Amino acid sequence: MKSKKHIPLLSCLVLLALVGTVQASLITSTANFNDTKSSSGSGQITFTELTANFAPFNASLGTLQSFIFDWEVTLSTSGINSSTGGGFSQSIGGNTYINTFSYHGGGSGGSKGGGPNTTFPATPSPVSIQDTYLVANANPTILSIVTGGSNFDLAYKPTSGPNLAIVTFTNMAAISSSLTGSVSVSYDYTPAVPEPSTYLLLTISLGVVGYVRKKMTHREEQTAV
Repeated sequence: MKSKKHIPLLSCLVLLALVGTVQASLITSTANFNDTKSSSGSGQITFTELTANFAPFNASLGTLQSFIFDWEVTLSTSGINSSTGGGFSQSIGGNTYINTFSYHGGGSGGSKGGGPNTTFPATPSPVSIQDTYLVANANPTILSIVTGGSNFDLAYKPTSGPNLAIVTFTNMAAISSSLTGSVSVSYDYTPAVPEPSTYLLLTISLGVVGYVRKKMTHREEQTAV
């Protein structure tokens, strides 16, 4: 008789498991960047484009609902100027691309200067470019790329010329500039509903568990007698 109490409970657990399989899921892939250059005197430090390669959404996982491109990049400069005084200016800016298609842009900049032998702590110029696309109204070109069968590139490129970031400095005893950050791709999707065969297997499993439990209970009752 005790076995009957366990079967409904097990059924509820199975139903909860099935419901859990169709909840929204998120996959995120990230590429990191870190480049540092040093110099002295007067001149320029430059950095070229940033590019990373990503896999498209795997349709076998389920139904894609939305996706996000997230750039977080910082140009940071520090150093000490010479006995005659000096300083620097820095800028970072350009457009973001998926393969050859430009979808956004942004930039940042700053400068520092001072009298003789002035120490400049790390001076950051951050750039944050985040784009969220709902599949229902996403740009067709972008959507076809992220759901296609080939890997794609995300790039942050200068609007003109070869340099994404430039640091121009004068009379620096020592100067160091770093271009760091990351770009990530996130896919928000609804997992595929289990195949009918999966439900059948679960039903059979429930039957087996119930049968075994019933036999065990019957044996325990006979032993007790």
